[in-house]
Amino acid sequence: PIPAESLAAIFKPLVQLPVGDEEDTRPRTSLGLGLFIAREIAEVHCGELTVQSAPVSGTIFSVRLPRIATTSSRLLGSAI
Repeated sequence: PIPAESLAAIFKPLVQLPVGDEEDTRPRTSLGLGLFIAREIAEVHCGELTVQSAPVSGTIFSVRLPRIATTSSRLLGSAI
């Protein structure tokens, strides 16, 4: 699980979360932009990207995007 204090910063740009243990051998070359960009994309589309983390269920990222019919999709007779 991701600690609660880290969840507050997880979507901030240029932030890397601290390593939880000494056995973590992940490369430290990330700029910390991936989750920030993903959240921005969701928000531009009037949606949201959220995260929940607990010892039992693990870490869950959720994306919610609204279903909006546009003029062009109505003309084509299809729904988005």
